[in-house]
Amino acid sequence: MKNTMQAVWISSYGGPEVLEIRTVGKPLINDQQVLVRVHASSLNRADLLQRQGKYPPPPGFPPEIPGMEFAGEVAEVGASVRRWKPGQRVFGLIGRGATLARSSNPGRKPAPSRKSSSPRMTLSGPRPISVPAKPC
Repeated sequence: MKNTMQAVWISSYGGPEVLEIRTVGKPLINDQQVLVRVHASSLNRADLLQRQGKYPPPPGFPPEIPGMEFAGEVAEVGASVRRWKPGQRVFGLIGRGATLARSSNPGRKPAPSRKSSSPRMTLSGPRPISVPAKPC
């Protein structure tokens, strides 16, 4: 796996024009986390407020990388992870940073997605990647 990834980046506070796509370093995971290769993410109201400087992310989440919802596949698993395997399709939400092409911030567990040949998924509402691998 490459040591870099693509991410939506908030370059400064403002309107949509402050969003950029940047190459950033790949997050490192610990023994209890999984790394998810994000195929789809979204921006919701909290992200729009974050972009304007009016809604800080929770502690430990990147202020420059928006996104709370994600869908993708497990890319790597920590040494203690037993429930998840590389290649499994997952979706979920975390505190921020879900627009990373690969993500690794502490957050909620991923959940198996329905088997489907369609890559489309709709997620809504305010709610982003290492993710704890143990059920909450």
